[in-house]
Amino acid sequence: VLYPTQGLSYLARDGMDPHLSLAICQAYNNWIYEFTEYSPDRLKWVALLPLHDVNLACLELPRCVNELGAVGSMVRPNRINGHFWHSNYWNSLFALHEELDVTMGFHEGTGAHYSHMNVLYGENRFYRHVASHWIEMQQCMIAMIIGGVVEFYPKLRVGYLEAQNSWVPGILTRIEWAYPQCRDSRAS
Repeated sequence: VLYPTQGLSYLARDGMDPHLSLAICQAYNNWIYEFTEYSPDRLKWVALLPLHDVNLACLELPRCVNELGAVGSMVRPNRINGHFWHSNYWNSLFALHEELDVTMGFHEGTGAHYSHMNVLYGENRFYRHVASHWIEMQQCMIAMIIGGVVEFYPKLRVGYLEAQNSWVPGILTRIEWAYPQCRDSRAS
């Protein structure tokens, strides 16, 4: 399954014009579709989604799956335009992935000049790469579990990519340990 590389950085900007985001995604998705047509039995691909407007993302995903044959989507685990992955803002996109029965693949990209890790680690790509792939995925997974996404969308299939998996048991243990102590707390 082919995932975009440059797509990780093209869409990593808060405040991007949603229609520019859509145009970039459509250009990439059309190109990768044509590329994979050379060997469609062996080459599968995922759609790059314009997350600067969830409604546009919900139009692009079915186009890519139903018309072009994408097998899922690729999104970054980072907050975009103030919306993190536990936000109700994404509900229609989660439901659409379930309906289309395709996987939502989260993939961090530290080569981007607009990586959120630049704030913490500056221009040192080594720092960003070591930390961000795990930290951003952990934050995304925690948000989706504690925020109830996996409960409300039980058929949603999610992949946390290029972040290894040795940290998952520790995160799940921490959530289980903290739940009885914090479950009745309310955000202020």
